[in-house]
Amino acid sequence: MLARSNRTLAMEAFVGVSGILWAAPCVIAQPMEARQTCSIPFTGSASGGRLVLSDNVNRNCRFVVVDTEPAESAESVAVELAQAIKDQNPFKWLFSGAGSPDPELSRAYIAVSASTGRLNGLMGACSEYMTGGTEVGLGIPAAPISLTCNYDPALKRLRLQWANPSSAAYESIRVVSNYHNYDWRGEDVLAGARESYEFDMSTPLRSEHGAMNDFDVWVIGVSHDIPSNAAAIHIRGQVQEELFGIPFARGVAPNWTSWSADKRTAVACEMGERAGLANRPGVRRYNAVTTPDEKPFYQVLTSTGEAGAQGGIRRDFLGLSPGHTYRVAVRLSTLELGLPDGSWSYSLHAVPYRAETTRITGEQMAGRSPLPDGSRGESAGLVTKFDGQQTTAGKYEECAREIALAEGADSIAVWLRFSGDRAGNKVAMDYARLEDLGQR
Repeated sequence: MLARSNRTLAMEAFVGVSGILWAAPCVIAQPMEARQTCSIPFTGSASGGRLVLSDNVNRNCRFVVVDTEPAESAESVAVELAQAIKDQNPFKWLFSGAGSPDPELSRAYIAVSASTGRLNGLMGACSEYMTGGTEVGLGIPAAPISLTCNYDPALKRLRLQWANPSSAAYESIRVVSNYHNYDWRGEDVLAGARESYEFDMSTPLRSEHGAMNDFDVWVIGVSHDIPSNAAAIHIRGQVQEELFGIPFARGVAPNWTSWSADKRTAVACEMGERAGLANRPGVRRYNAVTTPDEKPFYQVLTSTGEAGAQGGIRRDFLGLSPGHTYRVAVRLSTLELGLPDGSWSYSLHAVPYRAETTRITGEQMAGRSPLPDGSRGESAGLVTKFDGQQTTAGKYEECAREIALAEGADSIAVWLRFSGDRAGNKVAMDYARLEDLGQR
């Protein structure tokens, strides 16, 4: 753990019951040569896009951005990243926790370098860093999706489940936890094929600091020592929510993935940004994301105008408890759309299913094939629908539905569906939450 108040402190560590390494700060300063650093070995060439390197030592991520060219070499990109870090100090390495310049940190900051595609000298552990942006080359793996956390109060166990994308072949998976206002941090490294994990929430550190009331979990896939973006969830009791300032990867919000009903592209996915909320250089903001309105990034779906095409984004809540009732809530905005913008439709859907035997497909989400409950058509699984007659008037509206899981069902698929006959029409989503209401 690196205490947020002063990341130059030495560590006094012990292994908790769960096997995760936990640490508390000492007051002995580390010499420069003893400081932990990380290297990221980019490979191959760039696809051409925006590459984001961010950290996860703060719910509102600090990050640096470089724009790559198609076929640009990993060596060139690594050099650009190193220079951008030196120019911008995005991770605030020049300062101690008190906010004053630290000579030793200044030397570490200057020591960031690049060689043969490898970005060297990043301060701290490699588990603190993630990649994002629209860049899909350089060996960068796709991120895990659909992270879900389920708490058993009787056993005091927090069960994690997620899905690894078929395109990613991880060598390992990093599970990072932060709690007590990020004073405490844990990390475990799992085999690359794992899609589940469990925390013992009865350990002294977690129970004494009330971790279940404010617990953040990040899951990062690693391929050839290159980290993906994170799937992340904030937990408070029986509520889990997407409450982070994480720059998107491949245009899609963490935990979500894009879908289409056929080979035609119905929507383009991109990240929107609210002015003044991102944790950029020069902004002193720690853990500032406490409400959906404080999230710096939001999902934008843009219609391509392809006639008859439907698509959007989805995420699943996995490993739920049969017999329990869950409340799914998602915040949607139709932005500036209205009657003059042609024929368009934007809707939120949710349906329970059994993950072991059922796969919800694009055909089903488009209403062309029956859902597990037998319903089909545009209203199948419908929670809320907007069109030219009913909009959010540019605001964000929380749309919710309670879903009771029958015996045998253990997951809920949630998806947004957008279609329109005009290219350039835009809608948005900025927040999702799941609450376990228990047995009813």
